[in-house]
Amino acid sequence: METREQKIREAIKLRYRDQIEAEKQRIIKEVEELIAEEERMEKDAIKRKIIQKERKKELERQAREELIKEGIIKRDDKNLK
Repeated sequence: METREQKIREAIKLRYRDQIEAEKQRIIKEVEELIAEEERMEKDAIKRKIIQKERKKELERQAREELIKEGIIKRDDKNLK
């Protein structure tokens, strides 16, 4: 036997069921969009890190070449890649 309170809750649920479901779907969509944005940001961060490493290697290579040209260091062919 349902209490009066339970009947009221059920009536409210039925009355606002569509609105509640729409709000749930809106929240789910928002969370999915936030997750997708986070994944894009992570990928961008990884790409930036890779680019920074490549730039660093290139700058090191250029600096080494300059030092070799100036005779400050000798070319070590076995360590060059």
